[in-house]
Amino acid sequence: LSNVLSTVFSKNINVSVWGSYDRWEGIITTSLYLFCTFLIANKKGFSNNKKIIWAIIIASSLSCLYGIVQSLGIDIVKWSLDPSRRVFGSINNPVHYCAILGMSLPLIVGQLFYTIKKNNNPKPKLSQFGAITIYYVVVGVLTQLIPMQNQTISWILFYIALLGSPFIYYGIKAKKAPSIQNQLNILFNAILLITYATYLSYSRATWVGLTAALGLIFTITLIIEKQKPKNEFLISIIGCVLMTTFSYLFLLFKLNTISPVTQLLAAISIIASYLVMIFPEKKNQWLNFCIGLTIIFSQFFIGTWLSIIVGSITFLSLIKMKQERNLLPVKLLTFIILLMNIQFVSGSLLNFLFVIILIIGLFILEESTTKQTPFSNNQIFQWKILTIGIIIFVIISPTLFLKIQSQINKGQASSNQLILQASAKINSYSNIAIEGSARTSMWKSSFPWIKDHPILGTGLDTIKFYYPKYRRPEYGKLEGGHNFTPDRLHNEYLNTLASKGIFGFVVYYLLFIGGTTFSLLIFTNKTSDEAQYLIIGLIGSSFVYLGQIMFNFGVVATLVYFYFFIGLAMSLKNNHEAT
Repeated sequence: LSNVLSTVFSKNINVSVWGSYDRWEGIITTSLYLFCTFLIANKKGFSNNKKIIWAIIIASSLSCLYGIVQSLGIDIVKWSLDPSRRVFGSINNPVHYCAILGMSLPLIVGQLFYTIKKNNNPKPKLSQFGAITIYYVVVGVLTQLIPMQNQTISWILFYIALLGSPFIYYGIKAKKAPSIQNQLNILFNAILLITYATYLSYSRATWVGLTAALGLIFTITLIIEKQKPKNEFLISIIGCVLMTTFSYLFLLFKLNTISPVTQLLAAISIIASYLVMIFPEKKNQWLNFCIGLTIIFSQFFIGTWLSIIVGSITFLSLIKMKQERNLLPVKLLTFIILLMNIQFVSGSLLNFLFVIILIIGLFILEESTTKQTPFSNNQIFQWKILTIGIIIFVIISPTLFLKIQSQINKGQASSNQLILQASAKINSYSNIAIEGSARTSMWKSSFPWIKDHPILGTGLDTIKFYYPKYRRPEYGKLEGGHNFTPDRLHNEYLNTLASKGIFGFVVYYLLFIGGTTFSLLIFTNKTSDEAQYLIIGLIGSSFVYLGQIMFNFGVVATLVYFYFFIGLAMSLKNNHEAT
């Protein structure tokens, strides 16, 4: 209804029907998205859901192989961009390629949790994960030491086969002698390669969405394990979402450093969010508050020795409080802060040490850790730490290799440009937020636009058509492209408000997406079935999309994934309730 009204009352009905050139996100395409979601959500059969999930995992894994090969400077396609400087697979845009890969990672984590619970916590053979990692390290070193200049399809296929040979081996084993270990190997291998390809195509927006989504699904699974009443469960979830939102907004983008006012606003917002997280806890509220407050305090001084000292003292003091096990809010906060800082581990030694301290803190806080089992016997917890370890390994290893290579060879290979590109983007969060950019100019243009057309907007997909009326003078200098007329505002929430108005925004984000997510979360809390972990993984993948469109926008590739994830999650819920 909101799409129809936005089209009928559009400032350009023709554009709203077909969509603007290049994007085609008019009512025809958006209706197809919703129709596909409806079909998937009502697909009967839990086995069909699992097949689709595995198809997405396999497709993402195959796609990342081509991206990694591009990073070696081997590609026969004459793309409009240089993929060896920032890989993009076959999408010709690293931002959206990064988003697709990032969106698949929470789903893989959810499949991991599902496999563990479904098979009664099987003990994995860690040596096999080690062998996989060593194999790729050796392949990576060889490709750097022996650069290949011959740009032929044969060499591309050779390198894809070299990188994908573990998957071929697992596929053969899955046919001949299927095992739980083989499934875990596939999923571990997929996380390793997809994380690396996501790093090579580094997009700030995707990494914001990905780290926030992983932090949220790690916390959601913790809350579910406590089997809280519905009201307490929802309050805890809302607290985690608020904590994630304000921590990323103020601390990641350094908005708290603008002035004393923003510093105070940041502190009030983050502490208030933590109070919401604490509210459902009946015991040890004061202890949770004091410990959480010191962790929050250390974050305001991240990158200094003060944060290391405060963090160390905080978690070491918990060793003496082993009898005080009800510290769930502290665990939730630690996961959120850890995932927010994880991409900065290669930036400096202090950043690395702070992340390590947070990981040690998680081991101290974990109920199942004892002197006899210091590494815990909770396999869900172990896989969370292992996933965090993979991300750290992927981010640190290229930087270490670059430093070693610079000592051996003063020249700079094209693959080194990728590492430098990613590092530059990792360190530029505060610049884009505080100093301003073409994106911020677009965002400022939207405010008078929304004010002039508040109810139904200017019409579906009319951003490019109507932007010249609200273009700010500095935009041309900042962007210098798109004929000074972008087709999106690089913030899907503002896009929606400008094109569909408040009515369309409320219907889409609050009723459709918000209502669906709300019902799914309620379902995962009231059932103890292992399918809840698949649903949480799908919710996490959707969160990656919803996070990255704060700085980007949806395209066919990412939108298809997003609607698939929503439909699949609802289908899992419907199939479970039907049985």
